[in-house]
Amino acid sequence: MDELKNVFWETISYNIEEYLNFHLFFSCMITIRDARESDLITCEVMSKIPELEAPEGEYPTVNSLRTFLKKGFFFVAEKERKVIGYLAAEAMNDGWVYLDYFVVDHSARKKKVGSTLLSELMARLKKSHKEGVFLITLKQREETLAFYEKNGFVKGKEYVLYTKKSSQKD
Repeated sequence: MDELKNVFWETISYNIEEYLNFHLFFSCMITIRDARESDLITCEVMSKIPELEAPEGEYPTVNSLRTFLKKGFFFVAEKERKVIGYLAAEAMNDGWVYLDYFVVDHSARKKKVGSTLLSELMARLKKSHKEGVFLITLKQREETLAFYEKNGFVKGKEYVLYTKKSSQKD
């Protein structure tokens, strides 16, 4: 009788786990597609995060994002026709691609959206015969660093960022 109970509970547990995995998979279904002009305002709004703040307090704008529409590595993640993340990168002359902007809406974080965007980027890089991708992020954001490392990125040298506006006097 105890053996029968164990089999019963194992079957129930397995079925519940399968149901939850199935539900999680379909509730998290996202679509990755090329960014369009109509996405730019949403991407600009999503860009107002500490990681993308420039030293002068500026953030990516519609105009700065628009330049990526023709560069080939600008795509969005959608769920139920709502943009929940985006990635914009540009090819450098040495075969590498620089990841300029990478944002996932706070409500969609920890749901594989970022990993899916990165996987799409890597697939496109491979198809385009690119060497790889590199990026710069704030070292104070431990969660962000852990995300990149979990996704196979290797930490490089640490640098100090200096800026100077062209209108600034010497």
